[in-house]
Amino acid sequence: MENDRRTAEALLSNDIDNFIAVLRENQKKNIPELYTSACGAGDLFVLLYLTQNKKEYQYRIVDYKNSGDSPYGAKNRVVGYYALSIAHKDSFDLSEAEKKQLIDISRQTLDSFIKTSNVPKINSVSLSENLKKNIGAFVTLTIDGKLRGCIGRFMPQEPLWTIVQEMTIAAATEDSRFPRVKADELNNISIEISVLTPLQKISSVDEIEVGRDGIYIKKGIYSGTLLPQVAAENKWNKKQFVEYCSQYKAGLGKDGWKNAQLYIYQAIIFDEKEL
Repeated sequence: MENDRRTAEALLSNDIDNFIAVLRENQKKNIPELYTSACGAGDLFVLLYLTQNKKEYQYRIVDYKNSGDSPYGAKNRVVGYYALSIAHKDSFDLSEAEKKQLIDISRQTLDSFIKTSNVPKINSVSLSENLKKNIGAFVTLTIDGKLRGCIGRFMPQEPLWTIVQEMTIAAATEDSRFPRVKADELNNISIEISVLTPLQKISSVDEIEVGRDGIYIKKGIYSGTLLPQVAAENKWNKKQFVEYCSQYKAGLGKDGWKNAQLYIYQAIIFDEKEL
């Protein structure tokens, strides 16, 4: 359920103010028969109070089900259940072999879906544990160095290799800035993948390191992001980076970021030309 997803993402942000804001937004939507977005919210407030200023803690989604998934439940009225874990952040990196596997999955998916509309089946048994972790990623398509599509996801409930497949298809067919990729373009398209670290809330633009950090801006229902490489490619300073994201990605105007929530993240970036 969309309402459950928004609530879970607010918890994953490890930010009590964001969590409260999302609960209020959900309530204002007047969703029929929605009695609460978080049963036991008081306990969750305490949990967030204990962890939100400690960057070493990371919330992760373990699983999601609703009562309709039970043989005794009905799908027209459900209660959602998220299982979340909290742990110290692990250092995460990908080997060259793992990067090549992701690029191969992306290329295979792109070619198959554009030519036949079929998503190729991947034998996940042969994949490493890193590729099976629930980690966000962006897939960027270019032709002769020019953007041809780019879409990603921050907080997935699926393994990395699956996210790469889904974002490859989305970048090729759902990026509103471009028409759907055609079969005669495939040989000219290059694929770049950005595997993302968890979001970290910041209180000042000064905490951003250009070239290292991507930014995510959120205010109410508005949000937008720019990947780490964008600032470096455009030779922007921190303020220009944030202003562009605020105006053109989040739709908040050039100065809208000043009273919005700011997050940073890093990315492991690689493309098929280097592998």
